[in-house]
Amino acid sequence: MAFDIREEDDQQHDEFDEYEDVKQANRPKFYRRRKFWICCIPTTIIGIIIAVVLALYVIMPKIAQGLMNKATINFSQIDITNPTATSMDIVMVGDMQNTGPFHADISFPGTVTVSWNNKVLGTTVIPGTSSASGGSGALNLQSSFQVTDAAAFTEFTSYMLNAQTFVWHLSGKLNVKALGHTVKDLDLDKDITVNAFNGLTGIKIEKFSLPGDDPAGKGILVNIDTSVNNPSAIQMYMGSLTLAISYKDTLMGYVTSSNLTMVRGAQNLSMKGYLVPQSTPEGLAITSEMMSRYIGNLETETIATGFEVKPDGVNSVEWLSTAVKQLKLNVALKSPAPLQLIKALNLGALGLAFTPPTAYQPATTSTGVIANYSLPDGFGFNIAFTQVSNSFTITRGGVSIASLNSSYNPSTSDMAAGTLTFDLLQTPLTVEQASQTAFQEFNRDLTIGADLPFNVIGQASVYANTSIGTVNLVNIPFNASTALSGLQSLANPAPSIAALQVVSGTTTELTMAITVII
Repeated sequence: MAFDIREEDDQQHDEFDEYEDVKQANRPKFYRRRKFWICCIPTTIIGIIIAVVLALYVIMPKIAQGLMNKATINFSQIDITNPTATSMDIVMVGDMQNTGPFHADISFPGTVTVSWNNKVLGTTVIPGTSSASGGSGALNLQSSFQVTDAAAFTEFTSYMLNAQTFVWHLSGKLNVKALGHTVKDLDLDKDITVNAFNGLTGIKIEKFSLPGDDPAGKGILVNIDTSVNNPSAIQMYMGSLTLAISYKDTLMGYVTSSNLTMVRGAQNLSMKGYLVPQSTPEGLAITSEMMSRYIGNLETETIATGFEVKPDGVNSVEWLSTAVKQLKLNVALKSPAPLQLIKALNLGALGLAFTPPTAYQPATTSTGVIANYSLPDGFGFNIAFTQVSNSFTITRGGVSIASLNSSYNPSTSDMAAGTLTFDLLQTPLTVEQASQTAFQEFNRDLTIGADLPFNVIGQASVYANTSIGTVNLVNIPFNASTALSGLQSLANPAPSIAALQVVSGTTTELTMAITVII
C-alpha cells in the first residue's frame, strides 16, 4: 500500500506561507527599528568626524595652498636703513591680491629666502601678522635682512641701480588662519616685480659754484645743488655718498652728499667737494675747455660716477660701494645765464698809425689797457691772469666800425680790485668796405670832439694761474662801453709856440726850427 505525501506537504507549506504573510504584514519598516538607529548614529558621528578631519587637514590646506599660489604680492614701498657688510633693516609696504573670499590672517613662522636671477641674496625673518579679506589685504612687514652671498648681493645692487625693474623670488613657509582654523607650513613661492632706480636719469644741476680753494691743498672747492628723481619703490639710506666727476674721460674732481637718504620721487641733493689739480697738458686742456664752456653758457655733458658709500660717514660698505661704482649719471653743466665777466674796458693810450696803404687797416697800439671784471656769484677761488688776447668789434650807435684780433699779450691782474691790465701790442685795426664811411666819421669825431663814447663787443681769452694748474679760458664774451678822449681840433688848450730858431736861409726862404706845444 502506497502513500503520496506531497499533497499533504504542499498543503502544510501553503498554510505556513499564509501564516508568514500575516505575520510580516504587522512588522515595522527597517529605518523605524531601534536596532537600525543604534547602528546608524555612531556611524554618522564617525563619518562627520572623518569629514571634518578631511576638511581641516586635507581639503582646507589644499584650498589654502591653491589660494596662496594664485595670490599676488606687490611692494610699493621698500625702505632700507642701517646697511652694513652683512645686514640691513628693511620695511616693506604693499598689498596682496587674489587671496580668496574669506578673512584670513597670514604670518611667516620661519626664515624667508630672497633670491634674484637664481642666486640666493639672503634671508629674513618677518614678525607679525598681515590680514586679508574680500580677495585683498595690506602688507606692512618689518624685518632685518641678512646677506648670505656678498658677491651676489653686489651684483644685484648694481643691477637694481641701473635697471627699470627687478624680480625678487621669495621662498619659505607661511601660516594662514581662516574660519577659526590655522593652516600651518604652507609653501611660499612668489616672484615679485619691483620698480628699480633706472640709472637715476634726468639729474639736473640747479646751482654750481667754486667758492674758494681747498685749505688742505686738494684743489678748488666746488658746491653743487642738484635735483634728481628716483622712480624706484626703494628708499635707501646711504649716509655719505661720493661721486667722481669727469669730462671727456678725465677726472675733474669729487663731490660728496652727507647724511643722504635716497628717497622715492623727486628730491634735491646738496653736494660739496673739490676739483683736483691737473698735472698733464691734456688734463689742463680738458679742464680749460669745461670751464670755458661754462663761462660761455654752453651745455657740457659731464659724467658723475659712484665712488664710495659710507653709511656711518666713516666706514665703507664694500657691496654698496662696489655697486655704486657701476652707477654712471649723465649730468649737463651749464651756467644759468650768459656770463658777462668783463664789465668795463679802458683802452688807455690808443695809437693809430696811418699810411696810404693802411688807411683802413692802421696799426694799433695801446698802453695801460684796463679791463674791469668780476667772477660769478659763488666763485671765490684765487685766479691770476697772466696773458690775454682779444677779438672785438668797435661799434657806435649799433653800427660796426672796425674790428681787431690780437695775439696773447702779457697781463697782470688784481683780484681784490677786479682789474686786468695789459698793453695792446701792434695789431691791425681792420675796417671792412661797408664800414669805411662810419670809420671816417669815427675819426672825424675823434679829431674834433672832446669825448667819443662807443661799445666794444667781442671775446677775450686768457691764461690764468689757479690752484689746479694754469688754465686757458677761451672765448669769454664781453660787451663793454668805453670812451676815448678826442683831440678837440687841437684847440683845448690852443697850440702855442714855445721856441723858434732860424737855422738857415736864402734870399727866397728861411729854414726854421719851431717847438710847438699841442
